[in-house]
Amino acid sequence: VRKSTSYQGICPKSAFCILRIYLQGQSFAVDTHIYRISGLWGWIPEKTSREKAQAHLDKRIPDEIKFALHYLLIVHGKECEVCKGNGKPRGRCEYKERLKVEEEANED
Repeated sequence: VRKSTSYQGICPKSAFCILRIYLQGQSFAVDTHIYRISGLWGWIPEKTSREKAQAHLDKRIPDEIKFALHYLLIVHGKECEVCKGNGKPRGRCEYKERLKVEEEANED
């Protein structure tokens, strides 16, 4: 990724997308929707930069689900009334609710 980002106009997200899609690498690209959702859902530490979120999520998400999860989160980030940009903070996000229930069950 570092070598790819040394070229003008190639950001970390683009480099990860290139690795994942074109070179069949196992990387998890963090775009605007994924960055926002991962923050809303508590998947990344507060005030984490996009680059650090990229590394954080790439390390923790299993390789076999990275591509599918990337796509699903982008779709979710465009459609969910809570998780999309300028979303409704008091709206309902079914996924966030389910994740919270699973977290509470794991704490017991």
